[in-house]
Amino acid sequence: MADLFPTQDVDDVADTFQDNSDTRKIWGRLLPLRRSLLPVDLVEDCYTFGRGEGCSVMFTPAMFNDPAQFSTFSKQHFKLLQEPCKQGSIVFVEDLSSNGTFINGTKIGRGKRHPLSNNDEISLSLKHYKCYIFSDSNSISDLYPHDVTEKYTVSRLIGRGACGEVRLVFGKQSCEKYAMKIVQKKNFTLSKPGNAFVNRIRSEVDILMKLTHVSIPNCICK
Repeated sequence: MADLFPTQDVDDVADTFQDNSDTRKIWGRLLPLRRSLLPVDLVEDCYTFGRGEGCSVMFTPAMFNDPAQFSTFSKQHFKLLQEPCKQGSIVFVEDLSSNGTFINGTKIGRGKRHPLSNNDEISLSLKHYKCYIFSDSNSISDLYPHDVTEKYTVSRLIGRGACGEVRLVFGKQSCEKYAMKIVQKKNFTLSKPGNAFVNRIRSEVDILMKLTHVSIPNCICK
């Protein structure tokens, strides 16, 4: 005779499926600007950062290669909050530290808040000690092809030239930093064969894809 197993109430089964299907939406990410830091996927409305054990993200010496700098961080250094507003929601950084939390180089001030926008940089204790860049999931633009956005998080503008711009991007899996050069094809008449400028760009890309040199940035994809 086959073994019989205890029956389970229908409501319990339903609760189990609900728990398993609870995938909370990521409303933003903190991307690391230092190699030893990890990215933070933001799903809760409030996060605390600091050396204290009770923090949502606890800083450890291994995360920073400078013991003197690590000692300047407070047990609760800053708080990240998402709050509802008429337009949907707004993100704030609240400074809880003794030595300062900076947004794009501007000190917030202990006990004060500062709105956080897409591509804002967060520095700790010193304005040049950049640790995170904020990526707002609601600000991801459709300007970029799916082939790009499924692999990379497109971040702030690095530079701009006559034929396009260069943006900082992060690999979605590795969080490695890359520079992405964007050339607007609409600025050129691609329908005309023999367009010298377009051919020159294509030739430049092909050459960069083949180059391997310590002094030249690698071209990883096109």
